[in-house]
Amino acid sequence: MAYLFIKDYLRQIQQSQLNQITGNDNQILQSLELTAIEEANSYLVQKYDTAWEFTDISIFSMSVSYKAQRRVYLYADAYVATNNYVNGNLVANNNKVYLVTGNKTGAWSTTNTSLLGDLYQIFNVKTPHPVWDAETTYNIGNQVWWHDKTYTCANQNYGIAPDDPQAAVYWGAGTAYSLAAGTLPTDSTKWNAADNRSQQLVVYIVNIALYYIHKRIAPQNIPAHVVLAYDNAIQWMMMAAGANTGITANIPRIQPKVGYRTRMSSVKKNTNHY
Repeated sequence: MAYLFIKDYLRQIQQSQLNQITGNDNQILQSLELTAIEEANSYLVQKYDTAWEFTDISIFSMSVSYKAQRRVYLYADAYVATNNYVNGNLVANNNKVYLVTGNKTGAWSTTNTSLLGDLYQIFNVKTPHPVWDAETTYNIGNQVWWHDKTYTCANQNYGIAPDDPQAAVYWGAGTAYSLAAGTLPTDSTKWNAADNRSQQLVVYIVNIALYYIHKRIAPQNIPAHVVLAYDNAIQWMMMAAGANTGITANIPRIQPKVGYRTRMSSVKKNTNHY
């Protein structure tokens, strides 16, 4: 699992070229992606919820119980006529992914299958209630989702996050929320057929990763367009992180903490003699 997947790289580079510079070693790709994310995080972490933005995107599995806002993509091995498939298997044919709904073998047909979507199509889990917002006043009975739990407002409040240490009197303990394993992406009441990553950031992380991949091969001979793409990515991150640049990235902002106790103290005033 990772923040990026192969289709993200193919927006920027041909598969054959990617194979050449990585030596067909996906571990190198994943390692340098982590380097790219760490570099991006160093610029953005003070202003944005990067821990959330950089959560993984994984292949959809029938056996996993997914939490709200988690993202998956469709992938399956190509259908093979000589294989014996059973209910619950995923197969791919003609760039589509299907769920097998009964015993299946022989020449391809849609018999005993259910179409899930396009190969590499991305989905994310819907939240059961609106996401908590620091700038909204909540009244008794209002329900929100926040950090994998649902909460019901017990006392009117403004700006108090449900998981703050002092929030129990306002929100209670909350209830963990996730989908039942096997909930299909075709269920539009539970899933969004959309990519909830920052698309700008995806492109920039790819460009940074490609820079480091080329640097690994020939540090003194990195193609000019790769260096330019890297420089543009870093410049954008610096601007997005700035307070007065006019640029705000499409990444969840860090919510201000409200309701915490503070303590002030001082030492006794000195009596000075001259």
